[in-house]
Amino acid sequence: MIKMFNILRMSWFEFKKFFCKKAIYIYLIIFCLFAGPLLNKLADPQNIELFEGKISHIKLLPVVYLVFMLFVYSINILLEDYRNGTMTFLFTSKMSRAEILFSKVLAISSLGIMLGIINYFFNICLKFNLRELNYLCGCNIIFMYLLFSWFTGNYFLFISSIFKSRFASFLVGIFLLLCMSDISLVIKNKISSALFELNPFDNFMLILGENKIGPLKIIGLISFGVIFFWLAVIIFNKKDLS
Repeated sequence: MIKMFNILRMSWFEFKKFFCKKAIYIYLIIFCLFAGPLLNKLADPQNIELFEGKISHIKLLPVVYLVFMLFVYSINILLEDYRNGTMTFLFTSKMSRAEILFSKVLAISSLGIMLGIINYFFNICLKFNLRELNYLCGCNIIFMYLLFSWFTGNYFLFISSIFKSRFASFLVGIFLLLCMSDISLVIKNKISSALFELNPFDNFMLILGENKIGPLKIIGLISFGVIFFWLAVIIFNKKDLS
């Protein structure tokens, strides 16, 4: 119980750190300035014919921006300790390295929930697809962001545990995601199996754009997140940070 309390306290500290920096406010202001007019135009019935055939892609643009924010903060949450020189102090404290890493993942998951809430209420304020924006849909959107941030948080935690550079972690992480997504598409076209739905890399960038995903995909996102988390723990346990 004490360990869990310490993890939650550390997670809350990491979450608050997001809002101690100007960057997150700049990201959100840019989101409002660009996504707002875009969705307003898309929601206008007079523009339906103009965007016909492209609506599903245009609706994903704000989501892609929020995904980019998750990627950036998932990478930075660990590497900023290297940059600030707090890595040695943090990972030689009374908490185990696994507990500290888990607190960081929880902070990213909390950020994902917040972005999901922003996405939901932002669409409501614009009265965009209002018929679909009920309470159940809102819970579904937030749940999708939670799953997505859990997986990406652990994935980039693993990537950033290998590279100390944010730029290298971002490039390698995105490159591997795109490669795995393409490989998954090829395999999916050749092998038809229900178990393939466990693969979290299949249609990875469209997960948040879907209204719902199957139970196997949910299990896959959670399971692969756990796998990447323990890979990150194994790497950090072997590092000499003292």
